[in-house]
Amino acid sequence: MPPKKILIVDNDPVILGLLHKFLTREGHEVRTVQDGVGALDLLDTWVPDVFFVDMVMPGMSGDRLCRLIREKDPAAHSYICIITAISDGQMLDFLSFGANACIKKEPFNELSKNILAILRDEPLRDRPEIMGFSEQPGQNIIRELIGVKDHLESLISSMAEGVVELDTGGKITYVNDSALRILGRPERELVSRDLIDFFRPDDREVIAKALRAAAATGSRQKMPWLVLENGREVSLTALSVQNSKGPIVILDDITDQKRAEKAMRSAAAELEKRVEERTEELQRAKYDVEEELKNKQAAEKRLRENTTLLMTVLNGISDPVLMADGSMTVQLANRATLDYCGVEEMKNILGISCEDLFISRYGEESVIKILKTCRDMKSGSFDLENLSDSVRFERINIDPIRYDSGEGGAVIIRIADITKQKLMERDLVQREKLASLGLLVSGIAHELNNPNNFIVFNLPILREYLQDILPVMDREAESNPGAEYFGMTYGDFREDLMKLLQNIENGSHRINATVSKLREFSRQKEKEKEKKVPMQIGDLVRKAASICMSQIKKRVKTFEVDIPEDLPEIVLDTDSFEQIMINLLINAAHAADKPDSVLRVSAKNGNSSQKKLILEVTDNGCGMDEKTRKQIFDPFFTTKHDGTGTGLGLYVSRNLMEEMGGKIEVDSELGKGTVFRLYLVDQMDTAMKQQA
Repeated sequence: MPPKKILIVDNDPVILGLLHKFLTREGHEVRTVQDGVGALDLLDTWVPDVFFVDMVMPGMSGDRLCRLIREKDPAAHSYICIITAISDGQMLDFLSFGANACIKKEPFNELSKNILAILRDEPLRDRPEIMGFSEQPGQNIIRELIGVKDHLESLISSMAEGVVELDTGGKITYVNDSALRILGRPERELVSRDLIDFFRPDDREVIAKALRAAAATGSRQKMPWLVLENGREVSLTALSVQNSKGPIVILDDITDQKRAEKAMRSAAAELEKRVEERTEELQRAKYDVEEELKNKQAAEKRLRENTTLLMTVLNGISDPVLMADGSMTVQLANRATLDYCGVEEMKNILGISCEDLFISRYGEESVIKILKTCRDMKSGSFDLENLSDSVRFERINIDPIRYDSGEGGAVIIRIADITKQKLMERDLVQREKLASLGLLVSGIAHELNNPNNFIVFNLPILREYLQDILPVMDREAESNPGAEYFGMTYGDFREDLMKLLQNIENGSHRINATVSKLREFSRQKEKEKEKKVPMQIGDLVRKAASICMSQIKKRVKTFEVDIPEDLPEIVLDTDSFEQIMINLLINAAHAADKPDSVLRVSAKNGNSSQKKLILEVTDNGCGMDEKTRKQIFDPFFTTKHDGTGTGLGLYVSRNLMEEMGGKIEVDSELGKGTVFRLYLVDQMDTAMKQQA
């Protein structure tokens, strides 16, 4: 029986002394405490392997102590044995409150035998039956006392007021459910803590004085208003109870009562203020209505006088021009606006809202900005893409018109076609970006290629070294068949060593291929023709997945490769295909946003020579809206705003697919996931057709 660290919790000093002497003699490290609070305090510095806990103790009973131990790491996994004078298993369901075994409190020679029987189990095991059989005097009385105790605890637990029992030092030994709610802490964070620690620092000395007075004189100490650290307001009553180590504290939550009183006083004052303000508002409103009527009549007169002249000017402008009032309703429009709206008569435009006119062309977000500028009576200009046309850009110019009286006004909205200008600007920016990127890529390719040459040069030498060393290790392993190398058997170690060498070689080839691609991108050269051989698509997919598996495992719960073994072999540019797959797999992993995230790669036969195989990369990640989906293949477009994305991955992938004669498509739904679909063409078939 190996020695163990044992803690004995019992309020009987005789039992503590006997068990301490007995278990120490058996070679165990033994400590004793007389109550549950002492046990919990000790756990902060010393964690036993085994607890022996008396069931009935003043202050904190054995079952409550068990529950609190199970909530306190690292003692939560220690072995707990209850010692009780009750043999009725129905009355004492010790397994339900976290104990592993229960020993009946019998004469010491029998009790010590049962304790040794438990400690000699290796490992310690649960014992569902109470150990010990003899009926002790006073069993019925103890059952009745426990029944009364449970009844009283049930009554106290159901009280609306918080009940807190303290020991002589002012530490908490018991709290009912209402006290847990008022103090806002779980029981494990309250027991063995000083009660005054949960009040504001300014009140703690006064509370401590009241608790001492209640314990010393037996008088009731009442404090009608205190504030807890969590902000709740309470009244506190401290009582001295016979046979109790410390005072009993009653906490009454008066937070809602105080808030109601404050709210009533505030409401009365607010009501008086609002009555005065309302009277003044009514007087001002009467005056404002009269003035508004006068101003409106004058504005209507001026509007009628200028309408004819204004329409003459507007019709002479070739761009659509319209005027909207403060409610953003179209009041005037020129003839060019008829073509813009696709109508023949002016009555079909006048009276409609600007929001209805613009929403289908520019989208909700842009329309909100336009309307806000108009309503704020500010000048503004917006360059927007017309969503109703395939490629069309328009500039919305807004100019406010303020009436002479300063009351109200309108806005003039002019719409100009700037498609050619925008396309030229976009093309210029793209050319500048690609030129800069070409210089950058050329330097990167050079810096990558130099260290990789060392790897490529030394790999064959390393392989020769291993070929000479491995026979020696094989003989050593035969003479020591049970030996382990780095936590593995020799066979696993030898296999893993060769895999590592192969992975280094594959990585070096990937670097060479990447450098080659970077050089092609920077120099815009034609790709040199390489000898291509038929390959299984499943092998190519798994090879690409192994390169980025660390990122996939970090973000995706389930990764599946579902590719039938009977698919025909296909001739591909393996480096280009591997780069495409890595881009798609990493993007899918970064899109994972669910606990049950899934990333799946599947393949099937195509229905023509132009679609020999169809490969799908499917995820259930964040997905994309329609606007984002249309832009993902543009160079430098990225949704990764944390700096991890360059915006070139999908752009390069589409170009590589087109170079191989294939095609890439995407289906996506926001919040549900994305499917990238690759239509792969056998490049050997394509080359033969071109020669023919």
